[in-house]
This record gives sequence, structure tokens and C-alpha cells, in this order.
Amino acid sequence: MTQGKGVALAAWLDRAVDTPRAWGQHDCTLWPADWVAACGHDDPASGWRGRYRTALGAARLAGRAGGLQALWQGGADAAGLMTVERSRAGDVGLLPMATRGVGPRLSGLVGAICIGGGEWAVVTQDGLWLGRASPVQAWRTAWRTR
Repeated sequence: MTQGKGVALAAWLDRAVDTPRAWGQHDCTLWPADWVAACGHDDPASGWRGRYRTALGAARLAGRAGGLQALWQGGADAAGLMTVERSRAGDVGLLPMATRGVGPRLSGLVGAICIGGGEWAVVTQDGLWLGRASPVQAWRTAWRTR
């Protein structure tokens, strides 16, 4: 991408508003992974992309990995992302959030993108959620060129 990261993030958020959630295509796990790849990193979801199409399938996949946090940590490590304590706009992370009907391995954590100032964005079944949250874990998504 040739535009600045802030402009790119705003455009990313705008597109998400108009894109319905679809398990295994545009969901709370793949949307932040897609952002990481758009920033020039390797795809942190390459190991699980295309391997589920339903909430139950996502829960089973996460369960086999030891939970969503373990699944994301493996993907973040493979993509060369560094864990951070203080998130900034464009970073990705996992937030504690009430989830419905997705099984014990996913319940409670969702993938998200930091939009700055402690605010995060999450793809939900009801659309794009924006709000203040404290991540359980976050990774720096530095702007890279290939």
C-alpha cells in the first residue's frame, strides 16, 4: 500500500462496515489477520485459513490448537509479529468479549484491530463493533514494504 497507515486503516474499517461476517472468510479471526498481511507481513492465518466455515468449525480448530490465544500466538510468531504491552493504532490483538454459540474454545476472546487511544474494532455478527477494551494479548503490526 502506498498510502499512510492511518489512511489505510480508516479505509479498512470503512470496508468492514459494508462486509457481512462470514465464518472462515470475514470474521473476528481472519479480519485482523488480513490487516496484518495488508501491512506487508506474512499472513498469520496461513495455517488455519480455509479450514473452517462455521462457528463450530472455528471452535474445533481453536480447540485443537489449545485455544484461540494459542492459535493466534502461533500465527503471530510465524508472521514475525512482536508481542506488545501498549497497543497503538494498527496493532492487532485478542479482546475478552462475550460471544454466543461458538463453543468453549472461542468463547470470551475475539480478534481485533486497535484504532488508537485504547479503542478497538471487531467484526461481529451484528456488524463492526468499535469501543474501549483492554487486550489479553496484542502484537505490533509495523508497516512493511516487500
